Amino acid sequence: MFENGQFLYDRCQEESGSLSDGVCSGFITGVFDANRDAYCAGSEVTADRLKEVAVSYMREHAQVLTQPAGSIVHDALSEAFPCSGR
Repeated sequence: MFENGQFLYDRCQEESGSLSDGVCSGFITGVFDANRDAYCAGSEVTADRLKEVAVSYMREHAQVLTQPAGSIVHDALSEAFPCSGR
């Protein structure tokens, strides 16, 4: 488990296809899969799109990077893929 968002963000900045990049994508996809009912992303969402959303959120909300990585990713995905009426 990642200690905080900064650790995850740093892994996500590594070269595409690297081990760190895979760890980043795997973590974000894992959060998505574990909470799938919380997001209305549609079946066409890709792992690359999930990573793009999470990394963008972390970049734009640098003040949250001390929080647990899972919580940050969940917040990012909830904001990007809201479910109306829930």
